[in-house]
Amino acid sequence: LNSLGINYVKSPVELIRFLSLKHQFKIIQFSIRIIGNLLKGFFKISIDNKVNSNKLQMFCWKYLVPELRIETYVNSLSDALLGSYDVIMLNQLSVNTVMYCYSANSSAFYRTEKVPAFHLSYSKFLHKYFVVWHKNYAKDIHDTYDKNVYIKVAGPLMSGKEMFSSEELALYRKKILGSCNENSFIVSVFDMTPKVTKSEGIRTEIAHIYTEKYCSEFVKDIDRLMCEIPELVILYKPKRAFPSGVSMPEAISEILEKNEKTPRWINLSPNANPWLSILLADLTISIPFTSTNLGALNKGKPFLYYDPNHCIKGHFYEDLNNYITHSYDALREKVIAIKNQEIQFDELQNTGFYVPEPKGGFTQGFVNFLRNPEQEFTPKSEFIQ
Repeated sequence: LNSLGINYVKSPVELIRFLSLKHQFKIIQFSIRIIGNLLKGFFKISIDNKVNSNKLQMFCWKYLVPELRIETYVNSLSDALLGSYDVIMLNQLSVNTVMYCYSANSSAFYRTEKVPAFHLSYSKFLHKYFVVWHKNYAKDIHDTYDKNVYIKVAGPLMSGKEMFSSEELALYRKKILGSCNENSFIVSVFDMTPKVTKSEGIRTEIAHIYTEKYCSEFVKDIDRLMCEIPELVILYKPKRAFPSGVSMPEAISEILEKNEKTPRWINLSPNANPWLSILLADLTISIPFTSTNLGALNKGKPFLYYDPNHCIKGHFYEDLNNYITHSYDALREKVIAIKNQEIQFDELQNTGFYVPEPKGGFTQGFVNFLRNPEQEFTPKSEFIQ
């Protein structure tokens, strides 16, 4: 990010080291003045106390924006329920403020009916721009929140290099897959870290489908699939590492240990480049509706979403229904059909989930937008018929 002139910060206070000594001194003076107010309000909750705690950040922006020539500020969907004094201040300073919606869709899909998202409501009068992955999401935001908001349809954005030459892919294929038979059918599998975890007798639960049981069933069935279809080679990439003090579900751990020395099951690091796993694969399989399959769709790769035990009932992905399986038998049947080239994916280029790849890749297209949002946002005619 730094090489592209982009800074990732948790607080603008981190940037004051780039200011002149004169402005650093002014910020220190200001900090000393508000410490008393913060201490007085430490043991009570009040509007004044909340404002005081944000004064320093806003005061920093006052000097950071002109001195560092800050043009664009991005915060993510994770902040959507919190609101942001920073965004209000930056708008006043004529900075382009952007809400980055990193997920494939903001609406809950684990219920029996479609439930429109509510948690972006505040953003419609704060941010100047939204960034989404696909046209369907753009249309949803336009119709639900604000018909005048500017939206950038950026395509799938994931960390890691996404552009590889054929020579580079050949080298990585040899390095990662080793001596696998050339006739092997490579399946990249992307799981989801369970949202229900146990740690030292404490159980935290989030109302979601991604329970330990659900995620374990997903991995169990992938293992069964490999055992029943001898041509399959599994590239297994966890979505993320388990937090410190939280253990992997026993069922998943047993499968990974069982296959540790199996040449047809290759465990990748949670930090491995997801783009590389997609590009090396003949097929990608992931839990609905995680991001990697949209990456595969836009790279022209076959993909399947696998929903063990048919937990997902209502969702906003009707165009992808033919590529969602809800039982092991259906998954096995689809994988064999794709392996035998009996299922085509060309029709997906006519859906709102497909975004033509910009020159240099999706990440470069996103950077181009951040540098010049007024020229690079997506015209409404592309997602509103």
